[in-house]
Amino acid sequence: MYIHSTDARQPDSPAQGLTLLYLAACPLFLWYLDGAVISMVSASVLLGLFALALWLVAEGSRLHAAYDAAEVAVHPRLPRKLAGSALVGVLVAILAATQFSETLPVLACGAIATGLCVAAFGADPMQDKGSNDPMVLQRQRTRDVSLSAMRLLADLDQKIDSLDDSELRHCTTAVRHVVERCLRALARDPQGLGPLCKPLMKFLDMALREADRLQVSWSDESRSFARQRYILKLAAMIEIFETRARRQRVAAGQDSFELEADLLLDRMKRAITD
Repeated sequence: MYIHSTDARQPDSPAQGLTLLYLAACPLFLWYLDGAVISMVSASVLLGLFALALWLVAEGSRLHAAYDAAEVAVHPRLPRKLAGSALVGVLVAILAATQFSETLPVLACGAIATGLCVAAFGADPMQDKGSNDPMVLQRQRTRDVSLSAMRLLADLDQKIDSLDDSELRHCTTAVRHVVERCLRALARDPQGLGPLCKPLMKFLDMALREADRLQVSWSDESRSFARQRYILKLAAMIEIFETRARRQRVAAGQDSFELEADLLLDRMKRAITD
């Protein structure tokens, strides 16, 4: 499969270059302007189609850059760069028809224009990337879970910080430590700990629901009860989740020493802080 080489700035470069190409090619369409209304309309339509062709090439280049940057990607269903190049060839052939009376030179001009456009901007990806590699898919899933988990943690921190309670912050920090330990373990062993992704997201979702319940009860007479319920429930959830993580590690047939060391170090840090 042909892979078009790109750098970090490529998505912007084709758009800028194609804008200049559009402006440079516009005078060619003046061949259609002979004073008649139909010729002016034809020139306007051709300019619009030329703009569409260049947009397809630019959009195809942007999608190709994203495809190259991703470890797992689906090839574009519409080959935009090829479609744009073919449209450029058609427009060049139409312009050539005003200068040649024979068909062969007209077709040759169109084919050369299409070929040069493909040579300049490359072809679109024609195959999916990484979708048949279980390890690649697992790493991609782990990254997605990590990003989602960090977003949920940020939401949880924001909800608890708004209540201005140091003990609740301390309890929420313990949740953060648990999640970060799990994410570190997933980064080291995405395949062995992959089944923990779903329980991790459920754990965070339950913590957020408890924070919502706490916020609702914060301004009424049940505030003290809601506060204690949040602290106790999160402590129980942390214990259950850590136990499940250990069991998952053992079930995967792997040593749980690293995970246990992380747990011990974190508890020592919390003890020193307290």
